Amino acid sequence: MAAVLTDHNVGAIQSGGGLTGLIAVSASRAYLGLSRATQIQTVDGGRTWRASFPDPSDEGAGPLNFVDPAHGWATGLRTLYRTTDGIHWEPVSAR
Repeated sequence: MAAVLTDHNVGAIQSGGGLTGLIAVSASRAYLGLSRATQIQTVDGGRTWRASFPDPSDEGAGPLNFVDPAHGWATGLRTLYRTTDGIHWEPVSAR
């Protein structure tokens, strides 16, 4: 079932950059990759967005991949990240 969103229940995305990927894993959780910024995520259906990675200052967001709603992988410019709860991301490789 698709949700209908109106301008009063969708938050503004504050980061800039081209879109590199979007994955929605539930009605409330989604991940958006931005090429000149970072990966951002929402846990409230798009009302608020925050950076996914622990240090997003120099991380663009590459491909996103989830095997289920909690387990996913994403790439920054220099780092591979993974999540095991769908919210917190950890670097897998050193810079």
